[in-house]
Amino acid sequence: MIFDHMTIVVGDRHANSVQALIPEWWGVYQATWNGRRVASLTRVKPPKENENVNALMLLRLLRSVEVVNILKTRGLGERLRMLKCYELDSMVASLVSLREIKREVRLALKNREHWRVDSQHT
Repeated sequence: MIFDHMTIVVGDRHANSVQALIPEWWGVYQATWNGRRVASLTRVKPPKENENVNALMLLRLLRSVEVVNILKTRGLGERLRMLKCYELDSMVASLVSLREIKREVRLALKNREHWRVDSQHT
């Protein structure tokens, strides 16, 4: 899992039953219609921090050049372009804390200029 927090919004009929289907750390909001095509949201359960964020899955959001940059900023720039994506990801996961990986991934995604579906992690 790569999300720090998750919240699901459900209608009246599912507010109680959905909790058996989702992880314990997810939050739940209940949407209730007021008759004017406007919904009001009521928090049924607040979200908790996901303590099982997977660093390797998080790194898969990045392009290989972005993963290489994480390693370069830590003085590891030698021959990195020759490594496969999974090798780069494993190297970062073993050398960098999860907190730092989260920060680096967020920063890279925010700064990314050219978003294309077919150019992921190449």
